[in-house]
Amino acid sequence: MAPELTRELRDRMVEGCHEMARGRHFEDMAAERDRAIVGVLKAVRAARAGSDQQQ
Repeated sequence: MAPELTRELRDRMVEGCHEMARGRHFEDMAAERDRAIVGVLKAVRAARAGSDQQQ
């Protein structure tokens, strides 16, 4: 069960997001996220291709 979303909890969550962003723009963070996802997908594809060759 999720905690009640009080004003204090909301403020703490917003503050945490600001700390994590460290002044970066949303578009920059989204691009970084997308590059990371593509990297993971490529690694999975390569690992699967490698395991197919070993069989």
